[in-house]
Amino acid sequence: MKRQSFSFFLMVLGIATLVYAGDEQTTRAGRPTEYFIDSRGREFSAEQVKAQFSTRPRANRPAAKSISTREIPEPARQDDYLWTLTHVDDNAEYYLGSGDSLDTFAVVFTPAAPCIVKEVYVQWYTGGNIVAYAAHYSDSARAISPDGECSDIARGAIDFSPIGEPYTAPTLNHIDQESADWSDSLDFGGEFEVGGDLYNPDPFVIVLIKQDSQTYPRADGTDDQDSLTYTWFGGPWTAHQWGRYSDQTDLSMLVKVTYPGPPWDEYVIQSMTQLPNTYRQTGPFSVYFDIFGSNGIDPDSLGNIRSHWTINGQNEQLGDIIPEAIGADGNGFYRSDINGEFSPNDVIEYWITWESGGLSSESAHLWFEIKQPTNPYADILLIADDAYQKQLDANLYGQTLSDMGLVYEFWDTQVERGIDSSVVNYGWRNIIIFGWGNETLPVLSNEISEMDPNPGYDLFLDNGNRLALIDQDWLFGHGQDEEPVFGPGDFAYDYFGLTGAVNDPVDGNNISTADTLFFGAGVTAIDSSFVNSPLYLNHTIYGTTNWADYLTPGTATPIFTGANDDHCYGVINTDGNFHTMYLSFMADAAVDTLPDGTMVNPQFTQLLNGIINWFDVVGPTTPEPIQPTAFNLLPNYPNPFNPSTQIEFTVPQIEAVSITVYNLNGQQVTQLVHNREYQPGTYSVPWNGRDATGKSVAAGTYFYKMEAGDFSQTRKMVYLK
Repeated sequence: MKRQSFSFFLMVLGIATLVYAGDEQTTRAGRPTEYFIDSRGREFSAEQVKAQFSTRPRANRPAAKSISTREIPEPARQDDYLWTLTHVDDNAEYYLGSGDSLDTFAVVFTPAAPCIVKEVYVQWYTGGNIVAYAAHYSDSARAISPDGECSDIARGAIDFSPIGEPYTAPTLNHIDQESADWSDSLDFGGEFEVGGDLYNPDPFVIVLIKQDSQTYPRADGTDDQDSLTYTWFGGPWTAHQWGRYSDQTDLSMLVKVTYPGPPWDEYVIQSMTQLPNTYRQTGPFSVYFDIFGSNGIDPDSLGNIRSHWTINGQNEQLGDIIPEAIGADGNGFYRSDINGEFSPNDVIEYWITWESGGLSSESAHLWFEIKQPTNPYADILLIADDAYQKQLDANLYGQTLSDMGLVYEFWDTQVERGIDSSVVNYGWRNIIIFGWGNETLPVLSNEISEMDPNPGYDLFLDNGNRLALIDQDWLFGHGQDEEPVFGPGDFAYDYFGLTGAVNDPVDGNNISTADTLFFGAGVTAIDSSFVNSPLYLNHTIYGTTNWADYLTPGTATPIFTGANDDHCYGVINTDGNFHTMYLSFMADAAVDTLPDGTMVNPQFTQLLNGIINWFDVVGPTTPEPIQPTAFNLLPNYPNPFNPSTQIEFTVPQIEAVSITVYNLNGQQVTQLVHNREYQPGTYSVPWNGRDATGKSVAAGTYFYKMEAGDFSQTRKMVYLK
């Protein structure tokens, strides 16, 4: 990339205060205001993205996730201790297609401690000219968003800029060509120091000002980060107003910093793993965290770093700090074990404290819950793994199983923060996994490590059980190449019998070539209903796009092939012990609507019936529901929670019910149910941590109150961020 400095300082500062007007769906000269591109160069308008790709999964996200969205837990270069700040992963799925010259992007970062910013990298969809510089995060913006998160600030909603006093001089960059990695460094005017208190460093802003209309940076989807975004936008399109670019994306930018000199050259806690909820009641539960010291760390002298944990907010205990994967200088991953015996509904909260430069600080507090099955005698575990929200809302899998009279256990990996072997291997013989970009079922052998624990699907199958995976983006969700090859040791090879695949096949115009009609091979009960009448996918019902994958069977037996292309899209595999089935398309898109708008799904029902018959499911059938005998407001679940919780209540007679959320000051935050009449039964309503205006509330304690006739009951819940 060619760069040259110039000093249009006053002019660019004027540009930087411009903002972006209008609604996110506004069009100009017949062209949508936003264009996005996925990682294969496929192009979509904003409307298409919101309908089809707003929850497109991101790659390389293990079940035990790093808590930090700011810092990758490995140094960019060990030799000079450059550390990475970013809000995104390596796979840019979209591009930001604002159309005017002088439109301005401002991305806010907060380092782990005062630092020196050394390098900045951006991924580009198209080349062109960009002016770049660094600035303080403005006081006005900081007052409404201390860390720069702007998903609740609509584009063009405010009349002040997030860009404060400049750190560096505006510098012209010429982008030669597109880039889909971190190879293109940005000249932002030279390195600069970021100050602030040792454990309360100042946020800073990297500013990009377009010098032509066709220079598009790439962006990453925010669906796995609760749709949080740190990319602000302003420019000619916004009538000089500011706000987020989109709540669906974050600009693909990576910043490298160093933490130099006293007093902040002691320790920085880079990341800490989030443990999933679990059925296991006995420790140890291992927590991994990354410690960095610019002068190195003596692993034999860790007395000033402590691991803490509590049970239900009480009985605080300390854990040992154990080196796990460290370099010669002592920097790297350490482990602490949470030991003991626990009970169902126990909430274990854990965090790290450390002393550095004479000051004390602590990490974010994370937590997980000890759970027990709702239906412990069920023979089916239904797992929603990174499922699209409309899939969850439609609940076709759960409803169809219930219509068949079957009892099943349900586990949502997004709500439960992943899944572990205690859940997978609880005792059911059959598992059905659906979603859009599965995260927890490994594809390759190298996806399992001490720091990314094995969720136990291999043990489940080795014990002679049955597993069905139905996901059009299993391969994409694990960051696979366009044409991956599988061999011994890979889960795809050992258990699904695959030797390869084509991941998201497209034509020369980057349009999906995947079929939407699938003939059954007549091999099993799963596919026999579709030998003469193909299974038809109707993605318009969900507003999704068909990204089905071609499969290359090895030991597997094909059961579905494309009616138009003859590619394999579904297989079964067995070694005489386990049984597996994999469909590389979104089977619950096999639906239609009646003229009155009612969704019908006879083909999906046939398919799921076939899976159940092939599984030879045994176990309890659905009992007659027991009607409640009293009004009752039950404890919310989960609690504490992030991002959402369920509030369950019972109604013994026909009655109007209201459920209201209050803050600690007794002020009403939102009303979840307003004087709605309910029939006798048990019900549940969600709360997503937002007030009546849709704005995310602050972390803390809240109360929820149920009122029904003369009945009134209040309970407490805790919202975490």
